[in-house]
Amino acid sequence: MLKQLSTIFLLSAIIICGRTESANAQGKLNSPYSYLGIGEVNNNGNVSTLGLSGLGAGIQNKSEINYVNPASITSLARTTYEAGLGAKFLNVTDGDSSNSSGHGALHYVSIAFPMKSIGGATCIGIRRHSNVGYGIIDYSMQDSLGLMQNISQGEGGINRLNVTQAFTFKNISIGVNLNYLFGKISHDETLNFIDSNSVPSTVYLRTAYVKDVNFDFGLQYKHTIDLDTTDRDKRIDIIVGGTFAPASKLSSDLLSFRYVVVDNNSIDTISEASDEIEIPMTFSAGFTAEWNGKLKIGFDYRSENWSSFKNPLLAGNGIYQLANSNKMIFGVQYTPTPIYKSSTKIWNRTHYRMGLSNGKSKIVNDGTQLVNYGISFGLAVSLKNFINVVGLSYEYNKLSAGGNSELIEEQYHKMTLSVTFNETWFIKRKYN
Repeated sequence: MLKQLSTIFLLSAIIICGRTESANAQGKLNSPYSYLGIGEVNNNGNVSTLGLSGLGAGIQNKSEINYVNPASITSLARTTYEAGLGAKFLNVTDGDSSNSSGHGALHYVSIAFPMKSIGGATCIGIRRHSNVGYGIIDYSMQDSLGLMQNISQGEGGINRLNVTQAFTFKNISIGVNLNYLFGKISHDETLNFIDSNSVPSTVYLRTAYVKDVNFDFGLQYKHTIDLDTTDRDKRIDIIVGGTFAPASKLSSDLLSFRYVVVDNNSIDTISEASDEIEIPMTFSAGFTAEWNGKLKIGFDYRSENWSSFKNPLLAGNGIYQLANSNKMIFGVQYTPTPIYKSSTKIWNRTHYRMGLSNGKSKIVNDGTQLVNYGISFGLAVSLKNFINVVGLSYEYNKLSAGGNSELIEEQYHKMTLSVTFNETWFIKRKYN
């Protein structure tokens, strides 16, 4: 079984990495704001946290991996393999016009090993970290040159391979992610002077190849309040957690290509350089409270310092800018039968989830910082006494300009399906 899952893990990793080369092919998402930064940065969560709108700083789970906080994997009871795939449908509005696009793909795959003998756990996973995919056509009038057409296109993204190590000391868990970030991001621009035959068309091709490592950290503290020491059903578990990712610099190889078309002939200019993409500091803090193993509620606050982001691939300042962002998340989960009890009815051992989120996005359009809010729902169906799980989440998210119809707004619907297998590998038997 271990050999089979290892093979599945490797094949899944190849599929995820292969998406780098065709992020904006036909049938992919078309998001103008993915031009900014390193693209649209994906939520680090999986189905178990996506159904809670990304809540995760204070989440612990015995049968599902929590990707938001690396310290949480110490709560896993068994070796856990998890993979998730999803479909996303995006609608972009710009005044009276709109554009719809969608795609589906394998999103993440991970395998985690609890090591109870040393009070820790290890996890290896790979996921899509960011996506770039857009196509924009803009027209403007230039003095003495007439109408100019500007065609901008972008594609690619960054993948993240992480190795997570976590330890627990009494009620405190500490975790660290070693992340290997790699991928390719391309931005292309074509200038056509429609009213002037004497001015040649110019094409700019800019590509960054990213390969580097960084770290992020997590911490959790769990406290149990026994309302009745003789009845396990009467207790409250409170978990306080936080995550921190320091600012980091990612090495990248830059390739710039410029050619001018004159009488059907091109004049080429190629340049190569090495530089660094500066990734901002991020942190989150939150808590969850669980009553009697059935009802769980939680709150997270997150902040990302995107105003310090620098990318040599994006020269100059346009109307699109980056600013510091924040998000508040509220989530609730209900399980009719607690995890430590068995039930023959599948719906009694299913986790039911809902989440809400709201905050300022990192995107500034023509001086207006956009607002991001969303709602989510989720299910985690336990197939055998909470051991193997099939998860499903739905998210609705809107990037709003606050009623300014002249600015681009985005909204998407996203469905994610996951499968989780739990086995007793690496757990030493107490009795023969």
